[in-house]
Amino acid sequence: MIEQKNRDIINYLSKYLPSDKLYLVKNSLKDASDNTYESIMKIKFHKPANIALLSIFFGGLALDRFVMGDVGLAFAKLILGITTFGLWWFIDIFCSYKRAREINLNKVLVSII
Repeated sequence: MIEQKNRDIINYLSKYLPSDKLYLVKNSLKDASDNTYESIMKIKFHKPANIALLSIFFGGLALDRFVMGDVGLAFAKLILGITTFGLWWFIDIFCSYKRAREINLNKVLVSII
């Protein structure tokens, strides 16, 4: 029964977490209690595809960074994005998707511990 729960959780989390870091969650879930499963299911995750779309369309306004909670980087992106002629915005299009998955991973690992 616990093995099935672990598989269900991993399948659910696979769309929100980096695929190369899923083993961390698998190992942490081995000793987890039933309350841990409930707390993971209650986490509000950032959808990486939505963050990538925000980055593409509103990245110049640093909206993607504000949504993810990187307020300091968002202000830096606003200021430096103008001075670098949008270079930061262009690079961040590719980085925001990965950053959203990393933030989700941190949320899961904190709820397990």
